[in-house]
Amino acid sequence: MVDAARSFIGRGEELSALAGAVERLARDGIGGLCLIEGDPGIGKTRLARELAESPEASALRVAWGRGWEAGRAPSY
Repeated sequence: MVDAARSFIGRGEELSALAGAVERLARDGIGGLCLIEGDPGIGKTRLARELAESPEASALRVAWGRGWEAGRAPSY
């Protein structure tokens, strides 16, 4: 699972849960989605980066999405 010796502190439980989900989805050969939400500045991007760089995700394609930060999103 996730290497506890890394310098990522305070979100080990969340990172382990996400890594476990990635591992299960990859093992079962199905796609999936994990949504990380919360207030600005609480470490969502860092958590997602740590997951994307984890051994569980190393052989997988990682896609990123972001919310529109400038108010209302433009029309398609």
